[in-house]
Amino acid sequence: MAWLPGQRITAQRLRDNHPRPISYDAITSNSSATTTTEIVALTSTPVTYRTGRAYRISLKCAVQTSAAADRVTVRLRKLNSTGAVYVEIPHVVIPATTPANQLAESSVLASNDTGADISTALALTIVRNAGTGNVLITGSSAAFVGHILVEDYGPSSDFPNSRAIT
Repeated sequence: MAWLPGQRITAQRLRDNHPRPISYDAITSNSSATTTTEIVALTSTPVTYRTGRAYRISLKCAVQTSAAADRVTVRLRKLNSTGAVYVEIPHVVIPATTPANQLAESSVLASNDTGADISTALALTIVRNAGTGNVLITGSSAAFVGHILVEDYGPSSDFPNSRAIT
């Protein structure tokens, strides 16, 4: 973000100058098991996406199956299992041993350029694409903590090709 001559230094301006976390929600227990129905494993606390700002939206989790070699899709959606998709990890392959865990991790830069602040929660969802097992997102452990993380990344004008927050 450019500083203009004579511009006042404010706490808000200083805070907006670098990426900072604004929401973090950890997975604390296993999700329900599912097959071909997309289910919500974790819903984040509501976040206010300020107009004219870009955000990095990240997910990290472990997926597990009751049968060998299943494939699953993990998504971060707006609000619920039918909302707009912000992050998608299609066809995560779970190894041919059971029960097996596979890490799913991804992030996206998204901007709110609607002209108004948007306040919404995110839903971490899972659905099986192929295979015969029941799939789930595993809960946290001392060695691994799954989570949804939202970071304010700066002015949306700095990221013209980012995904739209609607």
